[in-house]
Amino acid sequence: MIRALLAFLLVALPVAASAAETKCEERTVSGHSAKMCMLDPGMFKHWTFSLEVDGETIFSLIDDYSEQVSLTHTIPDGPALELPLSKQGSKTVSITGGCVPVMSDRGTEVARQCDFTWGGVKIIDVIRFVH
Repeated sequence: MIRALLAFLLVALPVAASAAETKCEERTVSGHSAKMCMLDPGMFKHWTFSLEVDGETIFSLIDDYSEQVSLTHTIPDGPALELPLSKQGSKTVSITGGCVPVMSDRGTEVARQCDFTWGGVKIIDVIRFVH
């Protein structure tokens, strides 16, 4: 019996540990496409959240550092290659928001809810990734 259990664990655990899954949701906001993804690499590993806007990867962050995000860009004087959402009329623009834990009544994290604003545009609004 113990040998059978050990044999099962030796086969099952590596398969379970390597079963990475990526979940993505896309939105179109003010003529811009926004895609929020969560990579779940399996049990006892950190999730990674990534944001893509208009086909450009903006960031990819591990869950511990995705809860409160603030990125600021200053547009240089003169000609510059800028992302369309960075051109909102001011010299600096920020991306703020996060993917915060959603807890069950028993205090267990059951999901992450992501919300992000780029300047004055809410590019990600209530995207929930359930574990």
